[in-house]
Parts: sequence; C-alpha cells; structure tokens
Amino acid sequence: MARTTSETHPVTRVVGRILGVFAILMAGVWGSIAGNDLALSVGAFGSSGTYAVSECHDTDLRRNNSDYECDGMFTPHDDGQGSSYVEIEGAAEDYPDGARIEMQADSGGEPQPVGFWPALGEIWQVGLALMVVGIGIAVLVDPKKSPHARPETTPRDRVSQAFFVVGAAGLAIAVLDGVVAIAAGLISLAA
Repeated sequence: MARTTSETHPVTRVVGRILGVFAILMAGVWGSIAGNDLALSVGAFGSSGTYAVSECHDTDLRRNNSDYECDGMFTPHDDGQGSSYVEIEGAAEDYPDGARIEMQADSGGEPQPVGFWPALGEIWQVGLALMVVGIGIAVLVDPKKSPHARPETTPRDRVSQAFFVVGAAGLAIAVLDGVVAIAAGLISLAA
C-alpha cells in the first residue's frame, strides 16, 4: 500500500521559512518607521516648529502618481534660533510656495506634518505592519501536528494563537483607520 502524505518537501519548507522571516523583518522595519512618523505626527516627541516652503515639485516623471519633494526652512518654536534648510522627500502634498506648515522634527530627521490627517496617514501603515508581523510569527511558530495527534493545547499553540490575535488587531486598526479617513473626508466635503 502506497503512503500518502501532505507534508511539503524540506527545501520548500526551508525556503518558505526564509521568505517568512524576511517578510516579518521588512514589515517590522516598515512598522517602526511608520510608528516613529506617527509619534511625530501626534507631537509625542521631537521639536515642534514651522516649515516655510520654498518650493515643491513632483518627482514622478510618469505623472500617474504624485511624489512631491519640497525645499524649505524648518524653524523650531522653542528658541527660533535653530533654523535649518530641509529637503522633504515624499512630502504629503504639493504645498504652495511660501506656505508655512506646523511640523515636528526628531533629532536629525526631516520634519513631519502634525495633525489629524498626517496621523491617519501613518496609522494604517502601523496596523498593516503589525498584521504582517503577527500573522507571520504565528505561522512560523504554529506546530505541525499529525492528524492522529491528541487535540491538546501546547505552549507553542498558545504563542501562535496570541500572535494571530496581534495580526487580527493590526488588520482591525488598518481597517478602522480607513473607515475614519473616509468618514472624515466625506464630512469635510459636505462642510
């Protein structure tokens, strides 16, 4: 009698785990950058100040997506003496020349716009990164059980389930952020 098994080839399993770890690491880096930008957007840390726009221009030559780069001076509010020239790559919008925007800057990075809309623009990224990290770790930790194994819960099962909950929470955060953004956009259009 021939044995049938649903087990994957060892090379496929190893490559899958390597790709999974890579996805988890990339999502972790993306989430930490978005988390830092979110903290700046809500004013949790950094120096608050005003960014005086000299000029903004679209760097996307295809013109189907906008990718704005702005030049200007950032002046911190605390002393007003530390004005510095700052180039913002991937600016949130095409700010008009001469515009003055409230921003928050960390100790060496480019300033980040402060307020409701900039924070919404970061929350979904944090949520999706949390989802990828949570579900990715859950899948990597999830023990492979034989169909004949007893249905008892192991510590690995509990860890895997906890990370699935983290992933689901990240997805919920991203979806809720989208719902709030759509509702706020509709309200601002109606006003």
